[in-house]
Amino acid sequence: MTLSLEPFRTDVLKEIMADHKENYNNDDLLALYCFFGGVPKYVELLMDNDCTDMEKMVEYMTRPDSQFFDEGRNMLIQEFGKQYATYFSILGLIAAGDVTLPQIDGMLGEKSLGGQMKVLEEEYGLIKKKRPIRANNTSKTVRYEINDIFLRF
Repeated sequence: MTLSLEPFRTDVLKEIMADHKENYNNDDLLALYCFFGGVPKYVELLMDNDCTDMEKMVEYMTRPDSQFFDEGRNMLIQEFGKQYATYFSILGLIAAGDVTLPQIDGMLGEKSLGGQMKVLEEEYGLIKKKRPIRANNTSKTVRYEINDIFLRF
């Protein structure tokens, strides 16, 4: 059994902002959502450190000792264990541009990374498929993009 926690909805973020800063504005709410996508851990971290406006959020995130610099990397290493290098390579190629599975296989010199792609997409929700607008769901012209807001940032 897998427990999957969803990000806070915007109405919940509004309540949280109102609880921590009576006169918050919509720019602050938008920044909170855009930077962290409603991920409870990060929302709590910001609120606990009185980062309730966009300037304070950016300042907190970009401090030299900010946990955000290594957070994504450390989280993925913990999840993927010994195979993390392969997953990092795949994610790096996808983040760098519009790529297909055969291109990823070719760039990494692997026969097929379909299994890893499936794990990244279905188990972790870190990537998603993009098809051309008029292509049907069975089209092989699939490209990949980073789906996770935190990793994309």
